[in-house]
Amino acid sequence: MKHLFLITIAALISLPASAGWVVTYKDAESGERNLEYYDKGKANFGEVIYTGKHILVVDADAKAYWKGTPNQYCDALLGQMKKMEAQMASMPAQYRPVPISKKKVTRKEIGKQKIAGFNATGYDFYVDGNQEERIWISSDSGLADIINFNKSMSKKMECLDNMDSMSVESSSLYKKTVEGAVVVKESYRQLVSVEKKNVPASHFDAPAGYKSFSDYDQFMNYLMNRSRSSSRSNPKQSSPSYQAPTSRSQPETSSAKEDNVVVKDAKDIASDTVDEAHQETKDGIQDEISKDVKKGVKGMLDKLF
Repeated sequence: MKHLFLITIAALISLPASAGWVVTYKDAESGERNLEYYDKGKANFGEVIYTGKHILVVDADAKAYWKGTPNQYCDALLGQMKKMEAQMASMPAQYRPVPISKKKVTRKEIGKQKIAGFNATGYDFYVDGNQEERIWISSDSGLADIINFNKSMSKKMECLDNMDSMSVESSSLYKKTVEGAVVVKESYRQLVSVEKKNVPASHFDAPAGYKSFSDYDQFMNYLMNRSRSSSRSNPKQSSPSYQAPTSRSQPETSSAKEDNVVVKDAKDIASDTVDEAHQETKDGIQDEISKDVKKGVKGMLDKLF
């Protein structure tokens, strides 16, 4: 009996720890594979890591990260949005971005197919009659753990529900559509695989050797200052955010063209910056966290500098 007991204990010790999940996406443009990790209520999406207690927003180029609780993250994003709104208030009314809540959003089911082995349903989303987004979602049982994690994170980030952006992703219809599902295909990426694997605990730690910030404004200023320095040292790599059309129905003076460039840039920066840096970050956390922090922090810097 003692011998059997020792064998049983040895067998239990040799069992692997409860497996987590490794989710692989393929970038639609470059074909690059991006990995996401889940385990025991934690997640690593590259640009965002959820440690179970804290959210880390990571910038690999700057080798820096911000760390805070979900509530602190909510406060930080809401604070950033208020600053953006104050800046946009000085713009002419006709150029201020219109929140999605003021527009008509509709959807159309386009069919069903298997994506990465999961049953998926496709939807086209229209804003004021114009197609804005096409997504494929799945509630397949094989994605249950991922779906449950997203639901849990959504509850932690309820403080961002009042954010009203210009993107279709922030519309009530879109959020209702993706609730209880995973977006397995969209304009910029597609799910490739979901594998149950042991995930090292180090995947959910702060990156070693990175500069740490607890103040979100300081973190953003640090990234912006580095981006400015990089642009000045590599001017040939910089490109204008706007190019005038090659032809126009009516000739314009040089001054008028310059004015149009400034207005276009102001409109794009206001719309895209708020949209990507804040609302899409929120949607990423509530639906697929990695999606929009990647587009938010990095995309905002690319557009502004």
